[in-house]
Amino acid sequence: MSNENQELLSYIQTFEKMLDKTPDEERSLHEFVKLYRGLIRLKPKECTIPMIEITSVLKVKKPTVFHALRKHGKSDPFYQTITSSVMEEELALERLETLKHQLGSSSSL
Repeated sequence: MSNENQELLSYIQTFEKMLDKTPDEERSLHEFVKLYRGLIRLKPKECTIPMIEITSVLKVKKPTVFHALRKHGKSDPFYQTITSSVMEEELALERLETLKHQLGSSSSL
């Protein structure tokens, strides 16, 4: 597995942990913004970065954080784009699981 793919898998796993441990409060926004910034820097060769999938899950699991991110998007076009492009949670979770298996992990969201 390439280094970029390992990093992407690590970010997905970090996101999963954040869903479990980070409170759904506006003050938690900074932690999720750091995650997104790290994801933006990745350049995986074999797949695309699952921004829409992650944001879609965030919208359902952490609605307060999602709305804070949407407010943050008013001053940042990147966050505006990802918060306006979401999909059904079930499809997002399915795509994340598929990607994780492709990247070499069998843990689940």
